[in-house]
Amino acid sequence: MKFKYYIGALFVFIVLLGLYVYSLSGASFTFMIPFSTQSITLPVAIWFVVPVIVFFIIVIFLEIGGSYRMWRKRTKYKHDYKILLEQIENQLLSKDVPLKQPTMNRYKSLSILLGNLTLDIKEGIALKSGETRLDELIELLGDLKRGEYVNLKKFNPGEKSPFMNQNILNQIHSDEKFATEVLKKSSYDEESKREAFKKLLNCGETKTIKQFIGEIKFNKDLANEMLGMCYANKINFSNDEIAKLCTEVKYSKEDYLHLAQKLKESY
Repeated sequence: MKFKYYIGALFVFIVLLGLYVYSLSGASFTFMIPFSTQSITLPVAIWFVVPVIVFFIIVIFLEIGGSYRMWRKRTKYKHDYKILLEQIENQLLSKDVPLKQPTMNRYKSLSILLGNLTLDIKEGIALKSGETRLDELIELLGDLKRGEYVNLKKFNPGEKSPFMNQNILNQIHSDEKFATEVLKKSSYDEESKREAFKKLLNCGETKTIKQFIGEIKFNKDLANEMLGMCYANKINFSNDEIAKLCTEVKYSKEDYLHLAQKLKESY
């Protein structure tokens, strides 16, 4: 029952009780106050109504106390639930932030358990949880793992996030101009620069490639792709340039033999 209906019903009950008792007896009763010479004289009907009113006041205080306890419990629940959602987001993005502790013991234990895990995104279409922000993040990270470039600016991922690095690689694969920008800037790591260089190789940008050879730390895979352009006569390297590249990636005897077999037709 709603509290206002309870008050209304109690008021009607008090009025009816007082009128009924008064109809039976209109006499008065005198109450002597203990340890005092004072007394209170009231109609009998009022004396019947007073305990009901006192009981009503006690119930009101109990109801208010119970409502306050429920409000505090709900507030703690919402606060701790929000902390857990933030923790899941931070762990997904590998953000290096201090771990907030929930106030409720069960949620505190759950927070510690989550902190001991490494979170990742499953393959396939994710089910919606109803938590809009996390659902959006999970959908974006799923697209990212499928090779798409996504905008993660809203979530401010940490620099150490593997998703952030993967997103840069995805953008390189999908945008030739961005690949060129990566090669121009020193802020990108060697892996990103190699992928950017490979992107330009695949696009046949031989003139642009020549500009950035000195900026790249080659590995065998990239060197093989680079020399493959020589096999196909799509790019010309001098003997010294080829020798320097092979030395840099530490070619073995077998690698040199394979290289000689491939280059004999064009060099």
